[in-house]
Amino acid sequence: MLNYILPTEDIEDKQILNKNIEFIEEYNFEEIIQKYDLKNYIILIINQSINELNVLSKLQLNNHYKIFLNKVVIIRINLYFKKLFR
Repeated sequence: MLNYILPTEDIEDKQILNKNIEFIEEYNFEEIIQKYDLKNYIILIINQSINELNVLSKLQLNNHYKIFLNKVVIIRINLYFKKLFR
Protein backbone atom coordinates (compact mmCIF):
# COMPACT_ATOMS: atom_id res chain seq x y z
CA MET A 1 0.00 0.00 0.00
CA LEU A 2 1.27 3.44 -0.90
CA ASN A 3 0.50 6.41 1.32
CA TYR A 4 1.11 9.86 -0.02
CA ILE A 5 1.38 13.38 1.32
CA LEU A 6 0.52 16.40 -0.77
CA PRO A 7 2.31 19.50 0.51
CA THR A 8 -0.35 21.74 -1.00
CA GLU A 9 -2.72 20.32 1.62
CA ASP A 10 -0.49 21.48 4.49
CA ILE A 11 0.52 25.14 4.67
CA GLU A 12 3.54 24.32 6.84
CA ASP A 13 4.89 21.84 4.27
CA LYS A 14 4.36 24.30 1.47
CA GLN A 15 6.24 26.99 3.40
CA ILE A 16 9.15 24.60 3.96
CA LEU A 17 9.32 23.82 0.24
CA ASN A 18 9.02 27.47 -0.80
CA LYS A 19 11.78 28.43 1.65
CA ASN A 20 14.14 25.87 0.08
CA ILE A 21 13.05 26.04 -3.56
CA GLU A 22 16.28 27.61 -4.87
CA PHE A 23 18.35 24.71 -3.54
CA ILE A 24 15.73 21.97 -3.72
CA GLU A 25 18.19 19.48 -5.24
CA GLU A 26 20.44 19.73 -2.16
CA TYR A 27 17.63 19.99 0.39
CA ASN A 28 17.29 16.81 2.47
CA PHE A 29 13.56 17.14 3.35
CA GLU A 30 14.38 16.15 6.93
CA GLU A 31 11.69 18.41 8.43
CA ILE A 32 8.97 16.76 6.37
CA ILE A 33 10.37 13.24 6.79
CA GLN A 34 10.44 13.61 10.58
CA LYS A 35 7.06 15.32 10.75
CA TYR A 36 5.35 12.33 9.13
CA ASP A 37 7.70 9.73 10.68
CA LEU A 38 8.64 8.33 7.28
CA LYS A 39 10.92 5.30 7.10
CA ASN A 40 10.55 4.64 3.38
CA TYR A 41 9.61 7.46 1.06
CA ILE A 42 9.61 8.79 -2.46
CA ILE A 43 9.81 12.55 -2.81
CA LEU A 44 8.87 13.80 -6.25
CA ILE A 45 9.16 17.43 -7.30
CA ILE A 46 8.03 18.43 -10.80
CA ASN A 47 8.72 21.91 -12.06
CA GLN A 48 7.62 23.15 -15.48
CA SER A 49 9.08 26.11 -17.31
CA ILE A 50 8.18 27.27 -20.81
CA ASN A 51 10.12 24.59 -22.66
CA GLU A 52 11.38 22.26 -19.94
CA LEU A 53 10.04 19.84 -17.41
CA ASN A 54 12.36 19.19 -14.45
CA VAL A 55 11.74 16.08 -12.36
CA LEU A 56 13.55 15.51 -9.07
CA SER A 57 13.06 12.21 -7.23
CA LYS A 58 14.55 11.27 -3.89
CA LEU A 59 13.91 7.72 -2.75
CA GLN A 60 14.57 5.95 0.51
CA LEU A 61 13.45 2.32 0.34
CA ASN A 62 14.70 -0.41 2.66
CA ASN A 63 17.78 1.64 3.64
CA HIS A 64 18.73 2.34 0.02
CA TYR A 65 18.87 6.00 -0.96
CA LYS A 66 18.80 7.27 -4.56
CA ILE A 67 18.46 10.66 -6.21
CA PHE A 68 17.28 11.13 -9.78
CA LEU A 69 17.20 14.41 -11.67
CA ASN A 70 15.71 14.45 -15.15
CA LYS A 71 15.12 17.27 -17.59
CA VAL A 72 12.68 16.85 -20.40
CA VAL A 73 12.62 19.35 -23.25
CA ILE A 74 9.12 20.18 -24.34
CA ILE A 75 8.72 20.68 -28.07
CA ARG A 76 5.74 22.74 -29.11
CA ILE A 77 4.49 22.37 -32.63
CA ASN A 78 2.51 25.18 -34.13
CA LEU A 79 -0.83 23.66 -35.13
CA TYR A 80 -1.07 25.96 -38.14
CA PHE A 81 2.11 24.48 -39.67
CA LYS A 82 1.06 21.00 -38.70
CA LYS A 83 -2.14 21.41 -40.73
CA LEU A 84 -0.21 22.78 -43.72
CA PHE A 85 2.00 19.73 -43.97
CA ARG A 86 -0.68 17.04 -43.74
